[in-house]
Amino acid sequence: MDTLIKDGDFSLNSSGQPLTIFGTQEILQRVRLQLCIKKGSFLYNPDLGSDLFTLPTYNGDIETKALFLTKKALEDISGTAVEGVKVQKNQEEQLQLKISILINQKKHSLEVNIK
Repeated sequence: MDTLIKDGDFSLNSSGQPLTIFGTQEILQRVRLQLCIKKGSFLYNPDLGSDLFTLPTYNGDIETKALFLTKKALEDISGTAVEGVKVQKNQEEQLQLKISILINQKKHSLEVNIK
């Protein structure tokens, strides 16, 4: 069980109470947070996050590196398995990762922008 986060803040119901999420929705939120936060940037848990922010300066096979970093970032989230990562640039010239992931053996996809 977790509280739904949207646009960097808690989502509230019509009574002003935080919305609660469970199961797959909770895991997807954990995955997104883990991938979007720069590893080492959260004082209270320096292991939170990923090294995906290093991708824009990487000169090798960027999709292979993105797949490796994504798998590494998510290895401690049980019930998840990364199937693949596609990398492209969006309109703002940021890297956009399209990630295919299994959560409890059901396929999901999500997009993550890297600044």
